[in-house]
Formats: sequence, structure tokens, C-alpha cells
Amino acid sequence: MELDGLGTWSVGQRLGDGLLAGAESEACIAAEVARGTLPPGELSRQVIARVRPTVQAIAAAATSRLLTAGEPTSVEVNASIGDGRFLRGTAPGVRGDVIGAVTYSRVSPRHRLAAWVRLLALTASHPQRPFEAVTIGRARMGADQSAHVTVARVGVLGADAEERRTRALASLQQLIDVYDRGMREALPIACMSSAAYAAAAVRGAKPEALARKAWESTWNYDREDREPDHLLVLGGERTLDELLAEPPRADESGDGWDASETSRFGRYARRVWDDLLACEEIVDQ
Repeated sequence: MELDGLGTWSVGQRLGDGLLAGAESEACIAAEVARGTLPPGELSRQVIARVRPTVQAIAAAATSRLLTAGEPTSVEVNASIGDGRFLRGTAPGVRGDVIGAVTYSRVSPRHRLAAWVRLLALTASHPQRPFEAVTIGRARMGADQSAHVTVARVGVLGADAEERRTRALASLQQLIDVYDRGMREALPIACMSSAAYAAAAVRGAKPEALARKAWESTWNYDREDREPDHLLVLGGERTLDELLAEPPRADESGDGWDASETSRFGRYARRVWDDLLACEEIVDQ
């Protein structure tokens, strides 16, 4: 009789995909009704009425920023990362030189970090191409209540091929170093909380306050401190103060590590996010 969050998201995602594929809005809605996953009668119309304005706003933003760049395709990644290893794979959703992602989900640090990694990988592999990354979705948490859509954009990483390649490889090597460390032990990183911490630190705000808001659950809303993976590796629910109490280790300093951070949590947050935050533009509309 009523859709849960995932069910509503699925409806919104399918409607958006249909609009971006060139179908008419009414045809997309009719197909969704015919699918049989909506509640019956008037209840289905309520779902459509709630989802439709946001879907149309996302589709409009994607049309103006992505569709003019051409049809989406996949581009091969094959980049030497400088230590005898290669990064190989395929990056999807590339329109011309724009790496695009459109989702009915709220734009979150997870989406932004995924777009950043794809941009770095493609730029390191094809530095002659001026790639940029654009992620479009529902308004992010904390956006103005009047906003329906958030657009996160990372522009071209340099004026020429050599500059682009150098910057992309430097950032990639930092992220791969974090990956290597994470394959040996559980690191003090939490996607939403680490992103909030780094963004606040870059702005000169209070990083602990914003990280705490993203990490610690309230009486009616579970956050990252209660996610199963964090509970497992931390041995239970931990406060942000407990995470910040662990000082950096000897090998967590030098190039790419912010020496002003006095906790492992802070240093890893800055190592993962600082380069992205330096060249990212986020617009709520």
C-alpha cells in the first residue's frame, strides 16, 4: 500500500532514465503504472505527484549540462601509476569529454568521490583530452529547502596535457596509497563524516562539529556510527571523540599529509578529500 524509500527511489530513477532517453513524461509514467510495482489507484498518483517535479528538475539539469555533449559511451583506462603497477578498466557515462552521472539519489560524498576517481583515471590515461566530471542528482543533505537538484562539477585539471597528467597521477597515487593501507588494516575513514570533516577544515570552520553531525546517530536517525561495517571493525559503537583520540603514526606524514591534523581520522580525511575540494564546484538549484 505504501512504497518504502528504496521503492520510491526506483520509481524516480526509472522515470529519470526514461526522460533522458528521450521518452515523453506521460509515457514514462504510464510505463511505470503498467509495471505493477506502484500502490493501487489514488495511492499511485500520490507517489508520482511527489516524485515527478524532482525527476523533471534533474532531467532538465542533465539535458542542459550533459546531453549536448553527445551520446554516453565507455572509455578505456590504462594508466601507469609510477611504481610498476597499472590502473586498468573502463569508465562509463562519458559524453564527449564530460564524465556524466545522473541519479535520483541525493548527491553525496560517495557520488562525488566516484566521479573524482573516474576523472583522475581517464585524465592519467588520456591527458590530451580535457576531461571534466559532472554529477547531477537530488539536492544534497544540508541544501536549501527550495533546491530540488545538486550539480557537482570538477573542471579540467590543467591547461595542457602534461599539467593534466601530472596532477591526475599525483592525486591518484595518494588515493592508491590509502587503498593499499586499507587492504592491510581498517583505516579511520568514514565516507560522509570524513568528507564533512575535510570540507569544514578547508573552509576554516570547525571540522569536529560537522563530522560529529555526520557520524553520531540521534534518537530517531541512524548515522555512520551504527553502520554494520563500522560496528564490526571498531568493535561496537564509537563516538567521534574516540576516533579523534588516536594520533597519527610515523608513516602518516610528509607529502600529501596535512601536518596540522593531530588525529589519524583528520589526516586521512584531508588526504582523501583535499585535492577534490580544491577544484570542485557544487551548485544547489
